Amino acid sequence: MLGCYIDSDLPVSVNGDPGRLRQILMNLLSNAVKFTSHGEIVIRVNLKNQDENSLLLYFAVEDTGIGISSEKQKAIFNAFFQADETTTRKFGGTGLGLTISRQLVELMEGKIGIESEMGKGSKFYFTAKFGRSKSELSILGARNLKPGGNKKENVEDHSFQKFNARVLVAEDNPTNQIVAQGMLEVTGCTVDMVENGVEAVKAVKNSDIYDIIFMDCQMPVMDGYEASEKIRRMMKQSNRDIPIIALTANAMKGDRKKCITAGMNDYLPKPFDKSQLIDILKR
Repeated sequence: MLGCYIDSDLPVSVNGDPGRLRQILMNLLSNAVKFTSHGEIVIRVNLKNQDENSLLLYFAVEDTGIGISSEKQKAIFNAFFQADETTTRKFGGTGLGLTISRQLVELMEGKIGIESEMGKGSKFYFTAKFGRSKSELSILGARNLKPGGNKKENVEDHSFQKFNARVLVAEDNPTNQIVAQGMLEVTGCTVDMVENGVEAVKAVKNSDIYDIIFMDCQMPVMDGYEASEKIRRMMKQSNRDIPIIALTANAMKGDRKKCITAGMNDYLPKPFDKSQLIDILKR
């Protein structure tokens, strides 16, 4: 079960970097999903401190997973750290996401930490500083607004274009799967999800229903580059041409060229938001 609890005194909007915040929460939530086979995962957001110009928010991601020993917690935010070799073999990964999270939290003038007990779960928490928004309004107040009020402040914009498209998403991270599928379905797309390149190649080989493919570059079994090359060869033989969009967190110089060389049509760096996704679908 996944739960989310947000302090009702928090403003609806604040000034800050949504990309950094999204990446931190995605990293922590991905770890929680990976290491929690039963029970629940809870996200909490509270107001920790404030002054006339800024707010310090407290975020926590709690799970009922395998837990981490007190000895290992001291190094958990170091680069390429894993709790032990057994964890690495069973769950994969290098632990780099936690190091990136620590760096991003520090850039947002906050601190990150962990509370955990073996076999009973973990709580990763961090603080981040945000500026006050001019249109500041409490969430509780927003819930109580009646129809006919200030639409710019309390009504979500649903005027964006809807897409009647069948989409294949190749993504191995459970949290990223949920986010990508949710965003795409909101835009009107029908989504099929696979976990690696082998499954992506098989899905395209066995069906001609897809209008577009979103391909994560780093996946187990077969990565997105190899999968895209294989799919392009299949398409050439059958005179098909489905756009393949690269999904990657490696937004470095030269990565776009590598994706295009592998047969991908465009490049969407993670984390991405709904507007970026819609721009890709329009193109």
